[in-house]
Formats: sequence, C-alpha cells, structure tokens
Amino acid sequence: MKFKYRKTMLIGCFAMMFIGMITMTVGKSGNSDTDEKFKKELNRAKTQELQKDEYPKINDLIEKYLKAEVNGDLDELSLYVNDIDKYSYGELNKKLAYVEYFDNVSCYTIDGYEEDSYVVYVYREYKLKNIDTLIPSVVLNYVCKNSSGEYVVYTGEVSKETNDFISATEENPSVLDLIDMVNSKIESIKKKDDDVKDLMEQLDLVVVNVESGDYETPQNAKKNE
Repeated sequence: MKFKYRKTMLIGCFAMMFIGMITMTVGKSGNSDTDEKFKKELNRAKTQELQKDEYPKINDLIEKYLKAEVNGDLDELSLYVNDIDKYSYGELNKKLAYVEYFDNVSCYTIDGYEEDSYVVYVYREYKLKNIDTLIPSVVLNYVCKNSSGEYVVYTGEVSKETNDFISATEENPSVLDLIDMVNSKIESIKKKDDDVKDLMEQLDLVVVNVESGDYETPQNAKKNE
C-alpha cells in the first residue's frame, strides 16, 4: 500500500523525514452498535483539545527518540521504537546530514483509539549546520505500549479504525491552530533570515515532490522491485 502525506503534515524543512510510517490493515466490519461507538470516537478525534506536555513519560520518550535519531544511534533508538528493522545507519545519516540538534520539544497529545495509545503532535525546533536560527516544525507520531508495557514510537501496522482515527485528528481545530502557529513562526523567520528563506524555498520543492507522488513503505518498495 502507498501513502500520501498532506503538506499540512510536513511543516518545517525536514519534517517529511521524521514522520513515522504507519501501515494500515483493513479490519472486519463491525455491527451497528460498534459503528455508532466508532463514530463517537471519530468525533472525539476531531474535537478533543490537544494536551500540551500532559504526559511526562511521552515527552521523555520523544526526546530520547529524537536524540538517538540525530546521533544515528540504532542501538539506542531500538529502545524507543517498536521495530528497529525499519531504520538503517545510512538512512539516518542521509536524513540528518544537516541537523545538529533539536531543542524546545513539546508534545501535544490526543488520547488514541486503542487503550494506552496517543496521537502525538511533536513540536520541536532544530538547528541546522551553517544556519544560526532555530527552525520550528511539527510532526505526527503514534505512541503506544509494546509487549513489555513500555511506550514506544510505533511504525507498524494498525487497524483501519486506528488509521481513520489518526487521520481524523488532522481536522481537529487545535491541531490546525498548532500548524498555523508553526507556519506563522516560519514565515516570520524567513522575513528576517535570508539563509533560512533560501533553504525553505529549496526544500519546498521536496515537499511538493512528496505530496504529489506516492511515498512507499520499505516493505512495499521491496515487493515492487
């Protein structure tokens, strides 16, 4: 299966590089009672106010995850994801070639459809090599417990219901407000810093390529070879 990501989910220069890939599997159709309950859950996804830094464990996980990712440390990263096989040293080094570090991380959460799961909109500012200004971005991660009861950044298969729930959060007014806030910050930075403006204009072309084409998960890329 191929996925397309909306540009609203690709805020910030390198945001498209850090979005966890979530594979959808189609579940069984439910009965009318189940459908009604799910409709209520979808409505919650669209209306529940984002909670900023509400869960220290989630913040701790995301910060450790980002640090391990920037450092290209797969051994460390394996502690914070459900499937380390989806990562490689070469991939991380390529993605993070220009990133020095992340700062000012905040986690905006919506309680997930499944128990002990969260849809997490991660705000962070990153320092790029040869660019003094910290650049804001917001990306989506899905966090849930693994078989050991530890929270991890999840990049595997989810049910159709979970996939639909996550997608529904994109219509949430508080999510749209967060994205607008980041966009406003970026526009303000671009007006003050020509280096950032030039870089963003170059990387906007990458965003267009991503959103206009199909982005394949590694599993399906192999199948198509």
